[in-house]
Amino acid sequence: APAPEVAKLRHDHVEVAPFELGNEPVHLDGVTGDQLDLELRVRLDAGSAIQLSVRAKPDRREQTVIEVERSRRDAAAGVLRLHRSRSSLDPAVDTDPRSGPIRVADNGRVDLRVLVDHSALEIFANGRPLAARIYPTQLEAQGVSVLAPRGRVDVERIDAWQMADIWDGT
Repeated sequence: APAPEVAKLRHDHVEVAPFELGNEPVHLDGVTGDQLDLELRVRLDAGSAIQLSVRAKPDRREQTVIEVERSRRDAAAGVLRLHRSRSSLDPAVDTDPRSGPIRVADNGRVDLRVLVDHSALEIFANGRPLAARIYPTQLEAQGVSVLAPRGRVDVERIDAWQMADIWDGT
């Protein structure tokens, strides 16, 4: 989990009401930036997946996609994937994907926490960490959206905060 002190940097809280997620992107109004702390609690049916896009341009040409998928065969198994193929328009930047297994609660619940700090990205899915660098080239690549590319996903809550810069506290 992130260091508890990270919570002291949070400001401008945005809370999103529960909803059922479909396969069209839901743009999170009021949640934009390159310094964010995002917490999501979702329930995935077997074989379902959720994708969270961060540092996204409105046209989605540049974006980083975090995906959590629940196995169809083993309901307690899941996979956390980080798709970086469109994280940067700079061809010299490492865009290799990252992934790893996670455990999913019996009821399909996944708690996801994502810290975006300019080019640093830290993800925690039911306590499993994944960290990587991303290097967006477009200043307007600051949007956040969610979608369910497969199956049924219920979003129980989304909480988002802007993050102050550690060096000046603003």
